[in-house]
Amino acid sequence: MEQIVPAVQKKAFIKWFLEQRLLRNREIIWLFNYLMGDDIILGIVHFVESVEGCRRAIDIHAAEDRIERFRYIKDSVMTNDPEKAFHDLRLDQTDAVYISLKLHGVEGHAEYYTVLEDRPDHEKTIHDTFGAAAEEATGAAERAYAEERLKNRINLALDKGDKAAFIQLSEELKALKR
Repeated sequence: MEQIVPAVQKKAFIKWFLEQRLLRNREIIWLFNYLMGDDIILGIVHFVESVEGCRRAIDIHAAEDRIERFRYIKDSVMTNDPEKAFHDLRLDQTDAVYISLKLHGVEGHAEYYTVLEDRPDHEKTIHDTFGAAAEEATGAAERAYAEERLKNRINLALDKGDKAAFIQLSEELKALKR
């Protein structure tokens, strides 16, 4: 199963990802800003669970000390320098690039699951691996949105002095929280 994630969605994810301030290395931040600004490169970028065995890949993971580790792999060559990855991406805009993010604060968020794709050489699909977690994250987001709407409606009922609406909406909020 191969899915195609549009560049707009990848761009929105990278923007969200950068806004979380999970990265400390400014060269990696610059690299992601470059990716976000180039639709051609976004077309060849694929966010995947693991980059093992990929011909061209970026692997970023956080260690125990919460400092991110960066690896850029192209064929049998590997570097820890984001600047070299930037130059290679700038020069070769045709070969697919697979990116794996193993950072505290990314996994488990709905934004991450929206861009996660299957690797073409993997039999196990993203849905098999993360389907339940994605549905749980989506459900949590929907509940948070519904709760916020109810709170706003409760505040409006209070402002208007509508006791009946206040009581009804408060009961709905209690039911939602259960």
